[in-house]
Amino acid sequence: MRKLVPFVFAFCIYLRESQSVGLVGKTVVFGAASESPRYVKFLNEGFSELTALTLCMRFASEDQREYSPFSYNTPAHDNELSLWYKVEDGHGVLSIYFHKDFAQFTVPLVTSMMKHVCLSWESSTGVVTFWLGGERTLQKVAHQGGHVQGGGTMLVGEDQDSVEGDFEPSQRFVGEMSEVNLWDHVLSANDIKAYSEGCHSPGGDIVDWNTVIHVVEDPASMVTIKNNPDCVI
Repeated sequence: MRKLVPFVFAFCIYLRESQSVGLVGKTVVFGAASESPRYVKFLNEGFSELTALTLCMRFASEDQREYSPFSYNTPAHDNELSLWYKVEDGHGVLSIYFHKDFAQFTVPLVTSMMKHVCLSWESSTGVVTFWLGGERTLQKVAHQGGHVQGGGTMLVGEDQDSVEGDFEPSQRFVGEMSEVNLWDHVLSANDIKAYSEGCHSPGGDIVDWNTVIHVVEDPASMVTIKNNPDCVI
């Protein structure tokens, strides 16, 4: 009788020395703003264009000033897709920018308590909605008939006024961030509510926190990746 010899196939991802894969069970702490830019760059978010999306993350910050937790730029446009927070008349304002078009929403102040935040947008109607802790805002309309162009650079923790450049120290995110996921469609209300209530939810099909290839740019050692105490594996 012939002996069967097993074959094992291994699939490898070749990474540059500075690249890492996946942030499952991790959280990122962005230290005090410094003169040196510091951010996490996502590398495997390839898409040609988006005509619908859902962007979700958890974050907390004690800074009551204007900052950008999420920034996506293309060679043609800054703020191709960017998330902003500021304080106005004693309340918080969350804004989403699609290049020069935008929608802004009055929300409770962001504090030191981690909050699950989602944004959904669909091009044909232009309907934009924020979700905080599984509860939605009213709906607004922005960038109707438009799209988000692919081929850009995606960062968290820093606003880029050109592709990975022209950073403004006063607009840096200082705080903690985890579970950043991006989908190419609008998630259902039930899915968003479920994801807001627990960890280890399915990752996005454009950016998946669990598997995303990423690079930490941090010359001043102000970014720390830690185990997420809320998401024990």
